[in-house]
Amino acid sequence: QWLKRQSLRVYADLASGINLYPDIRVVNNDPERYAESRTVVDDVLAKMEALGAHDLLLSPHRVPENSFTPDQTRASFQETLKDICTRAAARNITVYLRFSTKLHGSIEDYAQFVANAGAPNLRLAPSIALLTHQKRGPETLPEDIKKVIGLWLAAAPAYDAAGHLWTCNAPSRSLPDVGAITQYTSLAPDAPILFDVPYTSTDEEYLDRASLVK
Repeated sequence: QWLKRQSLRVYADLASGINLYPDIRVVNNDPERYAESRTVVDDVLAKMEALGAHDLLLSPHRVPENSFTPDQTRASFQETLKDICTRAAARNITVYLRFSTKLHGSIEDYAQFVANAGAPNLRLAPSIALLTHQKRGPETLPEDIKKVIGLWLAAAPAYDAAGHLWTCNAPSRSLPDVGAITQYTSLAPDAPILFDVPYTSTDEEYLDRASLVK
């Protein structure tokens, strides 16, 4: 009731728990574990309905180590994605597929997952940090991708001492050009912007927000 009075929009993010093992798996390479994961997802959907939340983020995970090929993994994830969307739709929940590199390396591949699912409540959530890392500027994104964007994930890439990418969840204000965020978001201006950063204080959150509106 408090959430409703504050008119807060609540997003649930399954991505941190989608890791194949020991938590949630989204490919059916082990029927018993897959059924357990399905039960967890159903429980999350039920809690979202109770909270009045209508937005769910998810992602794929890595390819299983053995007895399941990359092609099987992609095909099974596609079926799981469609199944989750069907169950989410019954609770008036929109599903957002996070753009990552766990199954494919390009945003076009993730847009194809969305298209193949054929689910009206499935949208794409591009990671501005990952697009920046891949040097995919806003001008490189084709029209068919722009049409399926439902949420922007705003953050910056960060690199280790050897220059290797180690996170796509650094504060947005660390981008060389913070204005690039609005260049991306203008491609789908009706899509909300979610700061995809594990902030340690409200000050950090404020600084990212302030950098975006300069």
